[in-house]
Amino acid sequence: MLESGEYFLSAEQKAARQAAAQAAKQAARVEERQRQREAAFQAPTEAPARSGGGGAAQAGGAASQAGGDTAASLAEGLKKKLKGE
Repeated sequence: MLESGEYFLSAEQKAARQAAAQAAKQAARVEERQRQREAAFQAPTEAPARSGGGGAAQAGGAASQAGGDTAASLAEGLKKKLKGE
């Protein structure tokens, strides 16, 4: 403590250093928790659009099929979260 000069700090300065260290730890924890929350709300990936001359009929069928896949994957994810996996 003598070498670093901490021995000569006043009680207020020591408390300020401790408060700063605590605030840094808290900020890191808040940031980590925020990342975890954001990860839970990431949008599912979508299938690439098919190229073809089928028109609206094919596009509508592909959209409903892709919607079912995303709903199923969302349901699976929620089940896993509830089980704690």
